[in-house]
Amino acid sequence: MPLDECKSLLEQVTKLELQLEHSRQENKSLRESEIQHRAWLEQSPVCTKILNLDFNLLYMSSAGVAALAIERIEDYYGKPYPPEFFSESFRVTMLEQLRNVRSNQVIAFQEASLKSHNGNILWFRSTLFPLFDDAGALESIMVVSVDISERVKAEEERVVLERQMLHAQKLESLGVLAGGIAHDFNNILMSILGNADLARHGLANGNAIHQNIAAIEVAAHRAAELSGQMLAYSGKGKFLIESIDIGQLLTETAHLLDVVLSKNTAIKLEVADSLPQFAGDPTQLRQVIMNLITNAAEAIGQGSGTVTLTAGWMECDEAYLKQGLEILSTSSDLPPGAYVYCEVTDTGCGMDADTLAKVFDPFFTTKFTGRGLGMAAVLGIVRGHKGTIKATSEVNKGTSFRVLFPVDFKIPETILATSTGASASEDWRGSGTVLIADDEELVRNVGKEMLSHLGFQPLEASDGERAIQVFREHADEITCVLLDLTMPNLDGEQTLSELRKIRPDVKVILTSGYSKDDLSQRFAGLGLTGFLQKPFSLEALSHALAPIVT
Repeated sequence: MPLDECKSLLEQVTKLELQLEHSRQENKSLRESEIQHRAWLEQSPVCTKILNLDFNLLYMSSAGVAALAIERIEDYYGKPYPPEFFSESFRVTMLEQLRNVRSNQVIAFQEASLKSHNGNILWFRSTLFPLFDDAGALESIMVVSVDISERVKAEEERVVLERQMLHAQKLESLGVLAGGIAHDFNNILMSILGNADLARHGLANGNAIHQNIAAIEVAAHRAAELSGQMLAYSGKGKFLIESIDIGQLLTETAHLLDVVLSKNTAIKLEVADSLPQFAGDPTQLRQVIMNLITNAAEAIGQGSGTVTLTAGWMECDEAYLKQGLEILSTSSDLPPGAYVYCEVTDTGCGMDADTLAKVFDPFFTTKFTGRGLGMAAVLGIVRGHKGTIKATSEVNKGTSFRVLFPVDFKIPETILATSTGASASEDWRGSGTVLIADDEELVRNVGKEMLSHLGFQPLEASDGERAIQVFREHADEITCVLLDLTMPNLDGEQTLSELRKIRPDVKVILTSGYSKDDLSQRFAGLGLTGFLQKPFSLEALSHALAPIVT
């Protein structure tokens, strides 16, 4: 071979070796880069998928495999994505975005929930990227998904808490409104019943007008019952507290109602043994149970069904007492601990979410007849007992109300001083001067007439400041003060304090449209002589005054 040809061939071999070495270095770099990128993908908490243009799965990172609880990811390679075990809604929206990326070569997004291989519901925010080859042609699609399940859960909890707070604020506002209306209503009824009482006592026996007055009194007492229901809703109803066995109370009430309910409605009792007792008003709690059972029977209607009554006790932690919208909390700070409960469950028509949210609103009713105060009163009574209600319902399935009461709810301290005086007979008459302090002229007028009828000399004051002035002028001759709780300038509590400064032994009977037990904490230990809840009768007034002047 000529020298020139050998030299040329050597140069070509050398050049080829250089090219091969360069190629080996490039391949090595590519392999190292691939290893690095794969390591990054495998160690990243982000779920990464690569799909071909037919949307078949080519690759899924370890984070995705773990999140979706897939045992062998190789079984899914080369098969359509998303897999069939994903939720239908996720698959539909994901395929829409994949087509969008393939057709328009743009970046797309999706935020949706899916069901993992083991059935868990997860939320992912996915970003879809087009991948191009060296020539700039679309080659594949990469889907990068971030698990946002915790964020979504936190947002849902925030919405639930916000809705629960708004619901509680609405109930509290309605309670204040109902209590205020009932208080003012009781002042008006005080005048109606008081004057009717005086008129009846002023008539001779056998007078035909007695029937008319009796009719007025019956109607006014029904109005007073309605007012009492509004007070109960506001949590300011009248309570006579004693030790309660909720199982016994539930059983007695069920037997009482069993005879009047439809024969198509079966009553099923499930009462646990040896339930702890708590402090409560049996009459008010019986009203709660009767309302719940009656509503349950009406929900079943003319068809056949079952009302299940359950009594038991349970340890309630803070999470249970605050969970979701199922709890219609009657207190912003329910303490964890032991609670007794009674539960009324029916197989009736059930309620949708909107109806259930309104069921405790005053004057809301689904019945053709009714005032819509039954369930509102239930809520108020439970509120007054420091309890709560758990309510669930499903249309065409039934409804369940679980009423819980804290076992450590104690009997409130009395606001009245111990009385050693005698009680009044029907024809009892007293003597002396009594100051009546009330900002309602109607109440003062009827109160003065009632006092005069009982033999007393009445004095009046329209507010707290005037009461103190009149008392100071007649301190030596005043036998007792009838003191209204809510007055302008100085309220009953402030006025009582000032009266005691003038004469520490002054006898004071508190009057109010609210109940005695609602005022227990404010006046406990102040030694009030008596309490009269408006509207009160001539007989009730005489019984309150008799121990003082006898």
